[in-house]
Amino acid sequence: YGGDLTHDQSATRVIPKDGLRQRFYIVRGKTRLQMRLDRDGFAAGAPITFDDELSSVKFVLENRFADSHSTVLHVQGLPPGTYTISVDGNKVGSEPLHEGQSADLRLPVSSAATSQVSITR
Repeated sequence: YGGDLTHDQSATRVIPKDGLRQRFYIVRGKTRLQMRLDRDGFAAGAPITFDDELSSVKFVLENRFADSHSTVLHVQGLPPGTYTISVDGNKVGSEPLHEGQSADLRLPVSSAATSQVSITR
């Protein structure tokens, strides 16, 4: 759907420009990462940041309902490994993924307008 992309030696940053900001795909060679949020979205104007090995993916989650709740991030295509999921610097879970496996990551969302989300291997 398009977006603004910048890349340096340590990371790639994409600011999505589609209307809903609920889906993000990386299609690069054999890499096919898909991320989809159920209830909330990727924050407008904030980058989704990832490294070349996809061992780290970070983004700002926009709370679209102004209440405390949980939302689900559907991911598919991360390299195999165990991933730590953090929201606003607090570990909220870990997820072992095998080759080609998808996962539904439950993210706690405070009543704040945005939260920092990090998924690291």
